[in-house]
Amino acid sequence: MLIVLGMVGFPEEFIARMRSEARTLANATVKDAGCVAYDVSEDLCEPGVLRFSEIWSDGAAMARHLETPHVANWRAACAASGVRDRRFTSFEANESKPF
Repeated sequence: MLIVLGMVGFPEEFIARMRSEARTLANATVKDAGCVAYDVSEDLCEPGVLRFSEIWSDGAAMARHLETPHVANWRAACAASGVRDRRFTSFEANESKPF
């Protein structure tokens, strides 16, 4: 299992547009093969920042996701909206348990 955590920051004047774009991305992504969970939220303490939390069955599933039209559309919207910061990190997980 692969866990991905990330953030993308935008100038505040673009956040309303990018909130809508992120909703479109998330609605399509949860249908991708191998997507266990995919969540996007707006940071309450950092204006203009969207945070991503993803769980994939494996790295191959995530790699396929990165080649989808909805990711291409997201990347184009980001480029047009002045991304000011972008950071993602992935983690391999061998097991999960309730916490």
